[in-house]
Amino acid sequence: MEPAARRPTPMPDLITIAFIFLAALGLALSSRGWRGRRVDNHPWCRKCRFDLHGLWPGAARCPECGIDLERIDAVELGQRIRRPVSTVVGALLLALCAAWLGIGVWRVVAPIDWTTYKPDWWLDRESRSVDAQTAERALKELNTRIGRGKVSGARVAGLAKHALSLQADESAAWLDGWGDVILYAWGNGALTSEQALDFAQNAVSITLKPALPVVRQWEITSVGPSLALQRGGTTDLTMRLIPTAAAIGGVKLPIDPGEMMEFRLRRRGSVPAGSRPLPVIVEPGEHEIEVSWSVSLFPRNTTAKAAVWDVDLASPIKVIAPAEGAPELVMDEQTDQVLRASIDVQAVGLRWAASTTGRSGSSRVVVVVTIHEAPIAARIQIAAWADQAARVVRQTQAPVILPGQSCQWRHHLTNIQDGAASVTVTIQPRLDDPRRSQGFFVVQTEEQPESPPPRETEPFTADRIWFGREIEFSNVPIRWFDSIDDPGLTEALREIATMSAGWSLLDEPSAATDPP
Repeated sequence: MEPAARRPTPMPDLITIAFIFLAALGLALSSRGWRGRRVDNHPWCRKCRFDLHGLWPGAARCPECGIDLERIDAVELGQRIRRPVSTVVGALLLALCAAWLGIGVWRVVAPIDWTTYKPDWWLDRESRSVDAQTAERALKELNTRIGRGKVSGARVAGLAKHALSLQADESAAWLDGWGDVILYAWGNGALTSEQALDFAQNAVSITLKPALPVVRQWEITSVGPSLALQRGGTTDLTMRLIPTAAAIGGVKLPIDPGEMMEFRLRRRGSVPAGSRPLPVIVEPGEHEIEVSWSVSLFPRNTTAKAAVWDVDLASPIKVIAPAEGAPELVMDEQTDQVLRASIDVQAVGLRWAASTTGRSGSSRVVVVVTIHEAPIAARIQIAAWADQAARVVRQTQAPVILPGQSCQWRHHLTNIQDGAASVTVTIQPRLDDPRRSQGFFVVQTEEQPESPPPRETEPFTADRIWFGREIEFSNVPIRWFDSIDDPGLTEALREIATMSAGWSLLDEPSAATDPP
């Protein structure tokens, strides 16, 4: 039989009893000492403490102060002398018990967060306190209530206005709670467009960061924005950047205006941003890279209207002499026109018949791009698409062309609706990012010993390379056919596929170029 478990000593109960006893003893001692002991039985005037022995009873008034001695309690019998020792000891015991009681009460109430019981006006006042901890607790509770819709719109607007004034003052201490107040107000439509723009511009720092500070002429360099969320909140933000202009040393460079970068900005700190390649076509020397962006910023997971503004960024860069044998990058309108004249684009479509082919009933279009005796070398990107009621079907390829070479490429666009009447084809120079691939003619310099070695790419030898503006062929008509066995389809393919044999609309898209 196991021995019975030993019951713990009820120490808290014993301590409580002991302190109750001490409190009672202290109360008795202090009362007895304060009342004092009687030393005689003479009558005394209660007001002025005059000894009325031999005068009272009989005297109507006190000879000292003139009080009416016939009043009740006007005369006190016997004089008392207080006991200071008893009074002090009793007071000390009571003080000890009061301290013990205070500690017990504090242990009970200390864990309670009284902030949750404070009214909004009290929290509003504490949020502006110079004590950071007090202000942070008040802002946390306010943001919780704002998120639950328990704070009036007028108070939220007032808090947001104060937060914006703090954010604009760089010398003022910033708490992320103020940023959350602004973001809640923004998400609920309580901010004006001007206030949202002020917050966005003060919350995010955008600088331009070149991949390499020193580059050779005729090479490809890359630049990108460096983002830092400095005076925001704890809520994530979404930022979108669209390039609108780029230049090196005042020379405008080709960019893709439809290319957008999207970032998720988190609480305080830098954000690694992407980069965009740019050709270096200026003369050697000290220059500046200038890039303009259209910036939009808005809180995530809300329907708030984005704050949109333009930013112009610049960063110094050093251009040195080109490497031996490096090709020249050509960017002039005349070359663009000559290259465009050498390009032919045609499109042929086949309507599927689900009953005979077993296919889904959608159609396919083959787009053939032909370059006849290319006037200049280039690494290009060809994109073909059909826009049908906001549903875009797109395919791209990135071939290489050499001077005097004739090439042909096909793009298969599937799931095309029969109503599509035309397609669009764009041809633009392909800019390789030297940080990923080192381009196809980037040469490592001695002034960049830490840069990675160039990666081998497909052979590309030329003295001049095209880097002009985008060439677009819009509204290219589609010649539709209803059957794969239609003789007209065979003839049409034979006409446009002059450099390849055996093409069919049933073939899968080619991975790269189709050789002549």
